[in-house]
Amino acid sequence: MNIQQFKYLLLALSLGTVSETFAAQYVRYNVNSIQGQANLKAMEMAFWKMKQMGCADPRSWYYQGAIHQVPQNLKTNPDCPDFVIKNNQPPILKTAWSNCTHASSHSPQRPASDLNFLLWHRLYTARLEAVVRQLSGKTDFTIPYFDYQNIQALSLPPLLRNSMVPAQPVSLTNTAVIPAHQSALYTPARRQNMNAGQTIDVLEAATLNRAITALDNNSLFMTFSNAINQSPHGEMHDYLGGDGQGIDNPILQTSGKDSSGLMANVSSAGFDPVFWLHHAAIDRLWAKWDVKNKNNPYARPSLQMLQQQQWPFVFFDANGQAVRYRTAQEIYRAVYMPDYRYDDMPPQLLEQAGNPADKAKDSSRPLVKSVVLEQTLASPLTSQRQTISVTTSTQKSPFRFLRQLKQRLTARSAQAWTLDLALEIKGNPGNSYQVFLVQDNQRHFIGVINFFGLEHQSHAHAMPSSPEEMTAHSMMEEKNFEVSPFFQHDQPFSLEISPVDGSSNEDAVIIRKIQVSAYQTR
Repeated sequence: MNIQQFKYLLLALSLGTVSETFAAQYVRYNVNSIQGQANLKAMEMAFWKMKQMGCADPRSWYYQGAIHQVPQNLKTNPDCPDFVIKNNQPPILKTAWSNCTHASSHSPQRPASDLNFLLWHRLYTARLEAVVRQLSGKTDFTIPYFDYQNIQALSLPPLLRNSMVPAQPVSLTNTAVIPAHQSALYTPARRQNMNAGQTIDVLEAATLNRAITALDNNSLFMTFSNAINQSPHGEMHDYLGGDGQGIDNPILQTSGKDSSGLMANVSSAGFDPVFWLHHAAIDRLWAKWDVKNKNNPYARPSLQMLQQQQWPFVFFDANGQAVRYRTAQEIYRAVYMPDYRYDDMPPQLLEQAGNPADKAKDSSRPLVKSVVLEQTLASPLTSQRQTISVTTSTQKSPFRFLRQLKQRLTARSAQAWTLDLALEIKGNPGNSYQVFLVQDNQRHFIGVINFFGLEHQSHAHAMPSSPEEMTAHSMMEEKNFEVSPFFQHDQPFSLEISPVDGSSNEDAVIIRKIQVSAYQTR
């Protein structure tokens, strides 16, 4: 037991609430802090070693990246020579490969992938930390995080850029020397201005700031998860990866004017070391939201939800042994009793893990989604701001009174309100859109429409996935925005939608339907 653990134990004893895991053992730090820089240095050493391990060792760089997703259509693969197409047959996935939560909107797994998105990535990053601790010898290592709450100042530290690392001992007890080398945390397959040490673009930063602030609009775990998945998660994946900027991608083996870097593609994102700092940043925003909503019974998924929408949780420990979370109870305990906290969150005891429902007994009353209003549209998203007006009743309908009565009854028991957009997508839109709700002379930013993972989703339901092939096909996606804090269900409203950077692939996205939905207890 180290000093930090001992202090937490004393704190727990003083409060008389010792549980199976009494407190977070580790602390994740801002990448720009002294501790964050020390952890980044340890991460670089570990990744250098991981890149020497080939692709069969579960602790290796390639294996760990492939747990997220891995391309299965390669004829040659310098990083993993045996993982290629043979006799026109795709290669056999190794244990835990391609398990990330990015199922197609048409897949029966989509509800499970939406539910488990944050949970799966939390355990994925935590298991990587254990590997780095062992390989680097830094026993208190944690993944540094980008501070997305100060995103306008975001730039990549030198170790993530094209810097040289001097020769150094393998460890304190091993006299062997790691030769001088290019940083193992660097890849040229990123957005060029970020690899040059510049800060994030002003327009992009403004939208991301709005999106992060708007996360507090959410009162339900699922609406929060969907919102953060769009932005900053998906938007920063695309930005850091230089989506469509002609960046050679060595994992996917793509190049040309429409090619994107590692982070902008699901099947290559986990191979960019910046992926881990990005997901630590997403996890931190989730942790902060969870604390703010500690008394909200719907801010966490119930055991019933996890049991009904299962996802494979298979990772590896520091010795390369498989770790499987088989039950909803195991997943809940691991996710909500992590062995780390964030440096800007005060030390706190973790809740008892024996019965996840104890803290939120009201969550035993599940919420039911009811569509209160539906309007069919055919509105393409263009490079110009689009305004879509919606009335809350059909003026000429003989059933107007009954519809209004239903709305009033629904409103009385509604726990949350969402606006749901059904989108028809052709090709690869290559841009994000910001969405505002305008009602009663008030304009509210409600979220971002982002298309990270679109190519992966198209491939998942047997559609062509290259930009050229996808142009001739279309797929449907639904985007949801919780508007509970300010939405007036009985008042007309409009939506304003515009591309983040002022450009758009014309006719790539068409809004086919808008719904107003209420979430009620049964």
